[in-house]
Amino acid sequence: MTQRWPRIRFTLFCFLVVATSPTISAPAYAIDGNDWLKLSEQTRGLYVIGVVDTWGNIKALFDERKDQGSPPNATDSLFIKVADCASGKPYSQNIAIVEKYMKDNPERWQYAMASAIWIAIFRTCEQK
Repeated sequence: MTQRWPRIRFTLFCFLVVATSPTISAPAYAIDGNDWLKLSEQTRGLYVIGVVDTWGNIKALFDERKDQGSPPNATDSLFIKVADCASGKPYSQNIAIVEKYMKDNPERWQYAMASAIWIAIFRTCEQK
């Protein structure tokens, strides 16, 4: 459990930075691709890191449920697969994946950024 605390603190810090940034026109949890693209490069990266770290924290809850004898269902298994894939990459690689996805898919900029991050990383993980 003590190994997770640094990640949890860092995730909370990232969300705090993004949520208090004066360049965001909507709450951090509700920004779309257009809002995300208006952020500084550093803040965009922190947003991606925050989302990916949150997946890791949620996956830890799935792991605890599994340890208690509750096997994951199909949706849980998909989530776990993508969360593991993302957490197995350096932050810089996840950020680059999302930046490339956004550059290559301007027709999707009006959608929620958290969903765009999921799709970008999911597609990359499926290519393995």
